[in-house]
Amino acid sequence: RKNIRFLSVWFKKHKILLPIQGLIVFTAKKCEFITKPTRTPICKTYQMPEMLLKIYEALPPTAANLSLLKIKNVLLSSQTPFIEIPLCQRYFIHPSELKTGVYCRNCQLPTMFRTKRSWHCQTCNHHDLLAHEFALQEYFSLIDTTITNERFREFCGLDSRHVAGRLLSQFDLQTIGASKARRYRLKN
Repeated sequence: RKNIRFLSVWFKKHKILLPIQGLIVFTAKKCEFITKPTRTPICKTYQMPEMLLKIYEALPPTAANLSLLKIKNVLLSSQTPFIEIPLCQRYFIHPSELKTGVYCRNCQLPTMFRTKRSWHCQTCNHHDLLAHEFALQEYFSLIDTTITNERFREFCGLDSRHVAGRLLSQFDLQTIGASKARRYRLKN
């Protein structure tokens, strides 16, 4: 209903006269319908073409000068990219409240430390060459959209700025600034 309401408002704003009907489509093969919502068509993927035909027959386009190509172009020109806001900013969590460190994929504890060209877990002795990759993804998802060498060292528990620089250079990140002021950001 929310999608139907927003699409109706958007159609009115752009003076598009088309009726809107919703359809719930379950894509999982083993899904079961326990209770059906009233007044909302519901089907599985293989039933969708028949349901769309029924909707089209019930609500045929009434506008004489209906140009689907024009509507398509308006839709495409109105698209905007989704910009992910780090969760700490969205939920007003201070980054100092988070437990930092590199998590072990084996025991799920932040007890990984850097050894020569690898990460080693103090708890389960698991070795992982790319443990810092998951830590960097966590940082971008949780804390900020940019990272510095210093922040990466603090977050991963690294001592050497040279090691941190080498690890950051492994990724296809956009760099901003130079030398000590260099910041890294995910490419769009």
